[in-house]
Amino acid sequence: MINRLKKFRFVLLGILIVFILYFSLRNAVLDLVFSKIQQKLKAGYALQLNAEKVRFRGFKTIDFHGFNIVQDSSRLLFIDTLKVNPRFFPLFLGRVLLKEIDVREGNFTFNIHQLRKIKKIKADQPNDTVVQSSSGSNYSKFAYNLIHTYFEFIPSRLKINKFTLSYQRDTLFADVTINDLALKAGKFSGSALVHDNEIEENILFDGNIDNSKDKISFKVKNEEKQNVTLPYIGPRWDSTISFDSITGQFEIERYRSGKLDLKINSSVHNFVVQDNRIGPEPVITRSGSSILNMHITEKTFEIDSSSVLAFNDFKFSPYFKFEKDPDRKVTFKIIRQEFEAQKLLKSFPEGLFSNINQLETKGNLIYSLEASLNLDTPDSATLDSRLEKRDFSILKYGEEDFRKMNGSFRYEVYDRGNFVRSFTIGPENEEFTPLDQISPYLQYSILTSEDGDFFYHRGFNQNAFRESISKNWAEKRFARGGSTISMQLVKNVFLSRKKTIARKVEEMLIVWMIENLRLTSKERMFEVYLNIIEWGPDIYGIKEASRFYFNKQPSQLNLKESIFLSSIVPRPKAFKYAFDTTGHLRNHYAGYYRLLSSIMLRRNQINPQDTVNLGPDLELTGGAKYYLSKQEEVRDDSIFFIEPKTFILEILPQQVESIDTKPDGLPGR
Repeated sequence: MINRLKKFRFVLLGILIVFILYFSLRNAVLDLVFSKIQQKLKAGYALQLNAEKVRFRGFKTIDFHGFNIVQDSSRLLFIDTLKVNPRFFPLFLGRVLLKEIDVREGNFTFNIHQLRKIKKIKADQPNDTVVQSSSGSNYSKFAYNLIHTYFEFIPSRLKINKFTLSYQRDTLFADVTINDLALKAGKFSGSALVHDNEIEENILFDGNIDNSKDKISFKVKNEEKQNVTLPYIGPRWDSTISFDSITGQFEIERYRSGKLDLKINSSVHNFVVQDNRIGPEPVITRSGSSILNMHITEKTFEIDSSSVLAFNDFKFSPYFKFEKDPDRKVTFKIIRQEFEAQKLLKSFPEGLFSNINQLETKGNLIYSLEASLNLDTPDSATLDSRLEKRDFSILKYGEEDFRKMNGSFRYEVYDRGNFVRSFTIGPENEEFTPLDQISPYLQYSILTSEDGDFFYHRGFNQNAFRESISKNWAEKRFARGGSTISMQLVKNVFLSRKKTIARKVEEMLIVWMIENLRLTSKERMFEVYLNIIEWGPDIYGIKEASRFYFNKQPSQLNLKESIFLSSIVPRPKAFKYAFDTTGHLRNHYAGYYRLLSSIMLRRNQINPQDTVNLGPDLELTGGAKYYLSKQEEVRDDSIFFIEPKTFILEILPQQVESIDTKPDGLPGR
């Protein structure tokens, strides 16, 4: 009994000594640890960490007063009062996990230049473990460690009052002031003031966090029951993105055998986008949602086909995969799906299209898409897009009747958004030329240079699209389009000339309907095309062009003249720069003449005798010759000219290798 009492006294004395040492030395140790952190931030990131006062309060709560981080005399972070309560037992394992954080009055201010500077200094550190792990090849391990660490560092309790996050770029800024945020027992809620150069609004947010399951959910809405407008986007990109409310949920479902499974759900109501690059009107989606099932392995990132995207009443299943083994490759699919056509049309966002939403249809559509691109060797791109119909027909048209090209109609010409003039496409107009009165040489030349498969495809040339994707990615810019004659025609006859994303999508939908429902014959479409396109300065239609360049009727054009006319279609206003100061076509046109004539010869569209003495020795006999006398001298290496090979490839975007498979003559004639 006495021995037990002695042992108890010794234990009690030991605990007392530990407590005495802890309370007497803890502030000194805290100062030492804080000093080491200061040195590490300064050496690794050129950041100065300071605090007016750092002291323990109570048993293990640490108080910081005047806590701040400075970079080049600019204060990035300031917190007037910061209280942290670390978890006790993880400290013995050398891990700092926080049980409670209390932030009162502060701000975090940064701009793009500061972020770049921090990143550069960080990259210069050869032994920086964070950089090494993030640049490693094991995507799943890095993602899991990053996500799990994030959840691990979220405290059980969190209070934030009057803390502002500020971003600035030149004169533009965006502030989010968290008025109050409280996290307790896995539930959080709060409010914030959002402010930038144009807006000021109060938002409310709430949600749940489960650290043990690496799971978080949230909801954001406007306090005044109006749409929440995202800050900075308006003044920075002249756009507006807003929503009534948005919810989200993120969780790690499984991490096993090097494979990380994630699930991300989201929904948004009354989602509004105002951006002139999309369209002139606000684009409104009443409801949208996503269920994304993601899988990450050592070399791949995948969104599998069980995922679902929805807008309004329409749903579809996408598939996406990024892999690096060894090249970087992207694959995207939309799983084949049959759906009611009217359901899709009514689900398109309001304001996106000017004609499509007003259609009334019956029947079903079936769509599928498979595309891939090797980011390191983009020439290997693949594309297979299919839209099929089942008992599909149009019951009622909207503002535009897509059959209007079948008869005479009024065509309006616009140049850079400005009205130029209008004229009738039909026999009522003496400048109109029927297709059978246009030289076959001209028809063949235009088809060969603009759309060699026009009479065989149904509005789209997938090979041209595929080549466009490859070239644009390789050059990191829009270097080549994939438009067919059908697409050019629909753009000019039915839609505005302004290049927007919405217009391009609507253009493709209208083309599909005209071509697949045979609303207008190919012959009539080609006839309209030749009578409306621009051929020179204020020169529209083939009759005006024939007279302007050669003082002839369209039926009288020979092969040499026809090939020249086909060459100026992409840049009609710059035709005079095709000639040198002596009035002769520039040298690189010889290659263009050889290529077009050889293609037409292989397709039996012309005879061998047509090519005798064929070359760019051309004489302008119409009014165009007077434009040549006014032109200034232009060097062959000026912006108006490019290498012959590139020039020809731009003029001939379609697949040349398929040329020999086409029948003789003008198809459909």
